[in-house]
Amino acid sequence: MALHQLVGPFEEPYTRAEAKLAWRVTIDEDDALIDALISASREHAEVACRRQILTATWALTLDRFPTLGDNRSYWPHYSSWGIEMRELRHGSIIEIPRPPLQAVSKVTYLDQDRVIQTLDPAWYGVDTAREPGRLYLKQGLWWPATMYEPAVVRIEFVAGWETPADVPKALIVALKLVGAHFYENREASTERPMSLLPLGAQMLLSHYKIVEAY
Repeated sequence: MALHQLVGPFEEPYTRAEAKLAWRVTIDEDDALIDALISASREHAEVACRRQILTATWALTLDRFPTLGDNRSYWPHYSSWGIEMRELRHGSIIEIPRPPLQAVSKVTYLDQDRVIQTLDPAWYGVDTAREPGRLYLKQGLWWPATMYEPAVVRIEFVAGWETPADVPKALIVALKLVGAHFYENREASTERPMSLLPLGAQMLLSHYKIVEAY
């Protein structure tokens, strides 16, 4: 499996003015740095939580479609409520990483004649209600045959909360704490010992971390 971001977010989850207020910055000389740290705080949280915070387009490539031999009855899923056991795949389901999933744009594959084909959207459904989201075959249908080569299946999808107002408030607080930490510890070396991320930020981020099946 490989995952590539095709188009990144066009905005950030919080503004420069909100950052300066939260970080108690009263000067304008650091505005460019603050803008960069806002993006850095978002990117850090996306990697740490395995999520997409604001709308972006991704491409997921697979070596093949799943088969019945891939069936695994259960997989542990960690949520803010603890561990729950959930069914996974059964050969007809592909989990889409970087939730929340908005939509699957298209599914393409390299057929056995080495021709790139687009899978008819009528063949599959998209489950955006669960995290991670899922792409599944409609009942009575089968995944098409592909070449036996790497990266022959490509799924393009859109993920992330649609607007900053849709991002959970606790996650926004965590991002501001991460950004403030980066701002206060931005030198390669300091007179005081470097510290880890604030405990509050770590705790808040942990509530949104996704344990992926891949």
